[in-house]
Amino acid sequence: AQRALDLAVRQNEVTPDYHLNLGAALFNAGRGEAALPELERYLIAEPASFTGHFALGIALVKLKRFAPACEHLERAVELEPRVVNAWGKLGVACEGAGRREPAIAAFRRVLELAAQGAPERGLATQHLIALGADPR
Repeated sequence: AQRALDLAVRQNEVTPDYHLNLGAALFNAGRGEAALPELERYLIAEPASFTGHFALGIALVKLKRFAPACEHLERAVELEPRVVNAWGKLGVACEGAGRREPAIAAFRRVLELAAQGAPERGLATQHLIALGADPR
């Protein structure tokens, strides 16, 4: 990925995908703070991108910036309502932001969407129990 990014810079082909890929590479390299502006630049160019909102939401959760993470993950699930992992991350973000009811709703949505026996179901159930909600 780094070689492709270096090539894009040399060729001056900075596109929205360049910012998304650079943001992801920085995040994966443990440079979350540096990743945020790149992911934000991508979303300026592609405001209706599930991938952009999801990636930025995950980065914000990892940096424990739960309130803005909720906003991006809420947008992500609006754009792609059947992505189980997006609902799970939204639940984590809302839980971290102290938004109990939206967290419970997100984790319940995971239970509705995830296949029986899927790891996401177990994690959602654990979060629901921790939130004092009935996981059924």
